[in-house]
Amino acid sequence: MVVDESLVSEFRREGWVKLPRLIRDEQLTRLQEIYEIEEENGSNTLSGEAGEGGVKESFAYQTHPDMAKMWDNRIDLRLRWPELQEVVRLYSKVALAFIGCSEVLVFWDKTFTKPPATEGTRQSVWHQDLPYNPIDRRGFLSVWIAVEDVSEEMGAMRFVPRSHRLGPLGRLDLVGRDHGWEELLRLDDFEIVGQPVTQPLAAGEATVHDGLTLHGAGENRSEKPRRGWTIIYIPSDTRWTGGPHPHAENNIPGMELGDTWDAPRFRVADQ
Repeated sequence: MVVDESLVSEFRREGWVKLPRLIRDEQLTRLQEIYEIEEENGSNTLSGEAGEGGVKESFAYQTHPDMAKMWDNRIDLRLRWPELQEVVRLYSKVALAFIGCSEVLVFWDKTFTKPPATEGTRQSVWHQDLPYNPIDRRGFLSVWIAVEDVSEEMGAMRFVPRSHRLGPLGRLDLVGRDHGWEELLRLDDFEIVGQPVTQPLAAGEATVHDGLTLHGAGENRSEKPRRGWTIIYIPSDTRWTGGPHPHAENNIPGMELGDTWDAPRFRVADQ
């Protein structure tokens, strides 16, 4: 097992956890090289910029200027850079243990570049991931890998412990008012959750959080971008609930209500 049972228990109890560093130096170096190339040449394929039949309009907030102040994305690096598949397989073992299923899929991967103060920055507003996805069950899991050192000043990830136990809080407005995390909870919810925890990371370290864990990040008050790479895993028996997906390429032609996400793009090789 890549992680021990105590870490699995902590993740399930708290809804997030910091992992010991798992990737090798040469894997991190190559990820940094790929990240730089993607920033210069890659394209964003979220539905705010692509899609037909109302998909574009459903996710038009993704092209809002305030989104770019939170983060800029490059999508599905693993499909263009085969050498990243080894890292995807490595963290799939973590996902299997934490979710407690027999097989996982990669829903997508994407970069998160938060611009520095000199370019206009904004906090990543408090939200849960799962409500933005048309899926029918729990098990949505995000691995967030620091491509370079990420200090608290740069906008390190922050989590509300045990907030995954509250269930879905809804699809929150990401480009409106910067709401406080307390505003999203009922009074009795405070008996369940803890105070937010900010987690700085060294390059190559990672956090994992549940799709229902309330999380965000502060502004990047430094003079350089904050860079992270996220891999999203879901149980292989997850079914489509019929709505559009924010990532244009995940809107699979011919997919029917209740289908699983079994297209080759989602498979983890040699799992």
